[in-house]
Amino acid sequence: MWEEEREHLIPLPEHPYDTAEVLDRTVGPEWHIPYKQNFYSVSYLRIGQTLPVRITDKELIVYSPELREIARHQLAPAGSNQKLTKPEHQPGRDDKQRQELVAACFAEPDGPAFFEELVRTRR
Repeated sequence: MWEEEREHLIPLPEHPYDTAEVLDRTVGPEWHIPYKQNFYSVSYLRIGQTLPVRITDKELIVYSPELREIARHQLAPAGSNQKLTKPEHQPGRDDKQRQELVAACFAEPDGPAFFEELVRTRR
């Protein structure tokens, strides 16, 4: 029977089937993505964005909306309530740079006046 069936068989795929979990997560106000009661950092510039996340057996990989990899973390044990933060994801300590970033967010018609008042009244 083997000889009869051999000509009808097709080769196995070149790469193994990818069984990684893929989901979307929103970046929280502290620039982390939640997954199974743990938190994984991405750039603070991504706060509020919903990003695709791929979870393998050992890693959590975050992609930009254009599907470029932007962060990779070792997977923490589920439910361990760990916060994994990479230094390059944190905002800098330069107040002027942070104000410029916030000002860009307020680039609406009434935004600049609102932003100037925030800066003026800042303690």
